[in-house]
Amino acid sequence: MIKVLVVDDSAFNRKVISEILQSIDEIEIIGTAHDGEDAIKHIYKQKPDIITLDLEMPKMDGFTFLRWLMNYSPIPVIVVSAKEADENVFKALELGAVDFIPKPSSYPSLKLKEIHHLLIEKILAAKYAKITVPQKKEPKPVPEKHKATRAGLPSDYIVAIGASTGGPQAIQYILSNLAPDFIIPIVVAQHMPPTFTPLFAERLNKKTHFTVKEAETNEIIKPHFAYICPGGKHTIIEKKGSHNTFSFIERTNNDKYIPSINKLFSSLSTIYQDKMLAAILTGMGDDGTEGISTVKASGGKIIAESPDSAIVFGMPGEAIRSGQVDHIFHLAKIPSFISLYTTDTAKKKSPDKK
Repeated sequence: MIKVLVVDDSAFNRKVISEILQSIDEIEIIGTAHDGEDAIKHIYKQKPDIITLDLEMPKMDGFTFLRWLMNYSPIPVIVVSAKEADENVFKALELGAVDFIPKPSSYPSLKLKEIHHLLIEKILAAKYAKITVPQKKEPKPVPEKHKATRAGLPSDYIVAIGASTGGPQAIQYILSNLAPDFIIPIVVAQHMPPTFTPLFAERLNKKTHFTVKEAETNEIIKPHFAYICPGGKHTIIEKKGSHNTFSFIERTNNDKYIPSINKLFSSLSTIYQDKMLAAILTGMGDDGTEGISTVKASGGKIIAESPDSAIVFGMPGEAIRSGQVDHIFHLAKIPSFISLYTTDTAKKKSPDKK
């Protein structure tokens, strides 16, 4: 039985979220709280397994509560908040929340029932989430963005990353720790709603030396750029003349993972073939496992995040079980591997190599 504490300053929202979760036999609502202070009392008394958390609350808000929680009683937290027009959700993820769901409305409304399936799915996944307590560290200056290229390193390679739950933190870590002169373009498929992908790209652009942006229709893939696949639709890559460009296809009602890592990887492998490195990071489900089969068949290489660092080991675990993964790494080792692998491989295949 998964014991859940629902934290929201709206009595209506607490009631609707509780009713949604109580419809599943595996979930038990052990209490509700109207703010952070009230939630702390429940934690000491009932010891929940998972918490759903609103960010905007009186007295102790969601951010203050998260800081307390991660210091004194780390528990998986799913943010359920209407703050979809700013970076507050990403701040909550940095503070230790494992995932988030945007409320359909900024005020109490029956529209909240629209998150029914997503909420249940994320609660069941959070049961297996590994909590990583954020470490306090001095902020380091972001290296200057530049377009310099490494001598002798071809730029016709690609790095593709797929992630879901826990992905925003992992992706930021990788981009922040690649060498400033790393020029190979990176394309990221992160399961995320449409409102958040441009904000995610903007945040990464500010915090890393890469030029990070949300991909646009017919945009040409360029060196030293990192592209975030837009939410709400699927991203594929097409060759137009001598350029590789972004194109998009609409989702269907049967699509479970959006944007699809499978579709992205498959389209990239067709064009880049053995000049592609694909990475499957933390996340629930099995998106990416089908896509890496085309990467493998085309001569590309695949890495997966290890269970030691993945917040949720669902996606990388499924990929590993498929037998197609070439390397398994802790998140801390992935940036250096990407840099070394792409550099060494490109130089070995360079036509100038004697």
